[in-house]
Amino acid sequence: MDFNEILQFAVEQGASDLHVQTAAPPLLRISGEMRRMDLEPATDEQTKG
Repeated sequence: MDFNEILQFAVEQGASDLHVQTAAPPLLRISGEMRRMDLEPATDEQTKG
C-alpha cells in the first residue's frame, strides 16, 4: 500500500476524508458517502506513524 498514491487518488476523486485503519481497506468520503477502496486491508506496520 503506497499512501502517496492513495492520497493522490483521493484528491482526484474529490474526497473530503480518507480513513485508514488496521485490518480494513481504506475508505473515502465522497459527497458525504463512504466508499471502500478496492485495496488490501492495511497492516499494523503500515498504520504506525
